[in-house]
Amino acid sequence: MVKFIAYTYTVAVLLLLSSCIADPKDNHSISSSDKKQILFFTDQKMMEKESIYYDALLDLKKQFPEEMDNMMIYQADNPESKRFNIKTYPSIIVMDHDGIILHIKGSVSTKDEIVEPVSEVLSE
Repeated sequence: MVKFIAYTYTVAVLLLLSSCIADPKDNHSISSSDKKQILFFTDQKMMEKESIYYDALLDLKKQFPEEMDNMMIYQADNPESKRFNIKTYPSIIVMDHDGIILHIKGSVSTKDEIVEPVSEVLSE
């Protein structure tokens, strides 16, 4: 029963975030503007580890709706995972035109371990 609830919750969060999934035809380069780009790398095999990430992403969407609307989500088999050398899932990268500013990866204990550093970076 717990697995069913966790699975249902995860599917609901994915549906909420589905508007953020990147079009594979897009050129994902970061422009020279001051905008920061959020990249979320997910692996369906690790759904139980990702629930905290989804909670954090929902909180961040409330605080930074514009930045989160531009978030890109990549599955583990996407070539972007290799481009960014992603070996640990889930992972969140925040970057700007100069490169990676923040990289959070793997298991975390609380959503605040994600929300606080991402909020700080996006507020700068």
